[in-house]
This record gives sequence, structure tokens and C-alpha cells, in this order.
Amino acid sequence: MPLYSIADFTVDLRCSGRILSQARPYLATAVQNGSPDFKIEVTRGRIASLKIKHPGWSDDDIEYCYSGLDFNIEVVRRNAIVLHASAVVLDGSAYLFSADCGTGKSTHASLWVEYFQGKNCFILNDDKPVIRKTDGRYYAYGTPWSGKADISINERHPVRGLCFLERADVNHIGRIPQKEAFQRMWGQVLRRFDSQTPVISAGILTDFLAEVPAYVLECNISPDAVITAWTAMSAGGSRAFQE
Repeated sequence: MPLYSIADFTVDLRCSGRILSQARPYLATAVQNGSPDFKIEVTRGRIASLKIKHPGWSDDDIEYCYSGLDFNIEVVRRNAIVLHASAVVLDGSAYLFSADCGTGKSTHASLWVEYFQGKNCFILNDDKPVIRKTDGRYYAYGTPWSGKADISINERHPVRGLCFLERADVNHIGRIPQKEAFQRMWGQVLRRFDSQTPVISAGILTDFLAEVPAYVLECNISPDAVITAWTAMSAGGSRAFQE
């Protein structure tokens, strides 16, 4: 059974269809092969039972969604978390853009790649990056759970900032305190938990937001939105703040 290297975890990912295709870039090398850190599998029987809850979903949709939810539980147990966000890398640093579905995080991320064309700018993951602290610093990692467009790269990059997007006619960005950032971030983490992971997740978010600046960007779909975000986030300092 092939193993996969995802967010520096060795994963026994037993899947088919869409998630199998999106996981191919994460196949572990021979050097990395060995005992997995954990196994992810959504069985045929489980898919059949979940179809009662989601009658309009295909088997592929159910496997994709619930394998991602299972993955989140496993990484939270190991002090990492999956965030609903687009992660953009510019000059080696990751900028996270999170928002409710339909707000335009993927569109904003694409604007960064277009604006900074030729300046080592790319989307690391367009839907569900892993956030993990390694050697005292938080990194964003690509994952196979990368949205309908399947935009992801099997790399990690240090997080420079986190930004919550809101639609507006005029572009404006402002730094927000940890309490507000926690509430917003809590709404964007994968929410299927076991009995222990809510407490662990809250601890990860609290620690992350003590280290990483958080912002709210009111924006339209224009290059000026990119300039507004980048100007603040690239110069915003390395520590969060409290009210």
C-alpha cells in the first residue's frame, strides 16, 4: 500500500476517485516509506450510510469531504490544524486568506499570482492548507484537499499573516486583536471533532494568533486589493497584538 507525505506526516491514505488523483503529488519517496503516522479511509459501508445524510452527493464527493474531516482530526491530535483558506506564497512567505464560501478567497489569491507574475508568487493550497508549528515557527502546508480547481503544491512555507476577507466597493485593511481573530478563525477550521480535539484546536489557534498577525480586508476584485493587502501584511510585524 503506497504512503503519502502530507504536512510532514506519513499517511496511509486509502482512497479512490478524486482524492486519489489529487494526492498523487504527495506520494512518499522510498526514503520516507515506513510506518505511517495514521490511516485515512472512508469505507464503502460508511459511504452508503452517509448517503442517507447527503442524498444528493456522489460517492466521490462523500469520500473527498469525509477523508478531509478525518484527516483534520488526526492532525489536530498531533498539534496541527486544517484551515479553510487560500494560501499564497510570495518570496518564500505564506499569506493566508480565509472567508466564508462564495466570498472570493480563491479569486483574491489568483489576483496575487497575476499581480506578482514573475516574482516567485504561487498558490500553495486553494482550500484547506495545514497550519503546523515546527521549530518554533508556524508553517502553511499544501494538502490534497485543494478545492474543485485542485490547486496545491506539496511544500511548506512560513506564515507571514492571516487575513479574513469581506466584500466591499473600496479596499481597506485593518489589523484585528487576538480575540476577534480567534472567533473568525474558529469559524473557518474543519468542525468535525472527537471528544478531545476541540480543546486541542482552541489551544493551537490561541498560540498561532499570539504569533501571527491577523487582519480584515474589505475588498473588491482589483489589483488595488492586492496592493492594499500586501502593503499591510508584508510590513505588519511578526507578532499579533491584544486590545
